[in-house]
Amino acid sequence: MRILLVDDERSALKDLKRIVEYAEPDAEILTAESSEEALKICKEKPAEVVFLDVQMPEKDGLTLARELKAIVSGINIVIVTGYSEYALDALKLYVSDFIVKPATLEEVQNALMHLRNPLVRDDVGFRVQCFGDFEVFFNGKAVKFGRSKAKELLAYLVDRKGAASNTNRIIAALWEDENGDKTKNHFRQVVSELRKTLKQCNASDLLIHNRDSFSIDAKKLNCDYYKLLRNDPSAIASYRGEYMSQYAWAEFTAAGISNFGKNF
Repeated sequence: MRILLVDDERSALKDLKRIVEYAEPDAEILTAESSEEALKICKEKPAEVVFLDVQMPEKDGLTLARELKAIVSGINIVIVTGYSEYALDALKLYVSDFIVKPATLEEVQNALMHLRNPLVRDDVGFRVQCFGDFEVFFNGKAVKFGRSKAKELLAYLVDRKGAASNTNRIIAALWEDENGDKTKNHFRQVVSELRKTLKQCNASDLLIHNRDSFSIDAKKLNCDYYKLLRNDPSAIASYRGEYMSQYAWAEFTAAGISNFGKNF
């Protein structure tokens, strides 16, 4: 993660840097003492999170925030200021958080855990996204399936959270009223395609096949839905009320997540 700290007061900047370093020890932390310096840095090294003061010479922090958002798509702005009256204007900019000086470690940690645009820090390897449309990624790139039903089969097994399903149950969910030998043959082709895709992503061990049942090894899967169930802050922040929205059979789980989400 790359974090930019902006404040024209050198002592305040030093104190904030010390806190952020403690809160996020693995982050690359950059500092700027003026708006122009901040813009220059973000053009050369786009930051994912910016902590910035409001009251600065030449250009105020709210104006700078608008310019930074135009330069870096999805940038997270955290306002750190001694003037609480700017809170409403800051909220209109859809900032991630608003902290009144002096910032505390707890406030900084809370801001980083609840970013408006959550960061994907583990985009290495195989990952599935259930929120919104169901999507699959390998090393940060979207995985292409030769058959759309192979992707849907994986989605169905992910939805089952490791529980086994037999062939008839899967066919009933994915093909609804269709059945018979033709559909079962199609299902075998879909399973073959899924195996092929998983192998290409070094994830062959995710699919478990025992006689007439199929499941996925949920413990090995990087999945936003599973993280949500574990109350992971990044997953909670990324949930926007939609779950596998392209699949009708996922509506039951989607309703359950919505009820679960009322406790967030």
